Amino acid sequence: MGRRDIAGLLLAHSARMDIFAATMLDQVEIVRAMLECYPAKPVGPHGIPLRKHAEVGNAAGVLELLDSSAAAA
Repeated sequence: MGRRDIAGLLLAHSARMDIFAATMLDQVEIVRAMLECYPAKPVGPHGIPLRKHAEVGNAAGVLELLDSSAAAA
């Protein structure tokens, strides 16, 4: 969590993109689309909320999205 370099390496080697990785990487459009399809407040496998992933990744775009949506957890 918060290691863009490791996330990028894993994704480049066929790791699966999920909403938490997209959030940390500030992939606003991916996060927006996922939240539109699944509007519940996502919590990661270790109980870490989506907002924390955005904060650790310095994902300003996703934080703005979360602030303007019901998904802000």
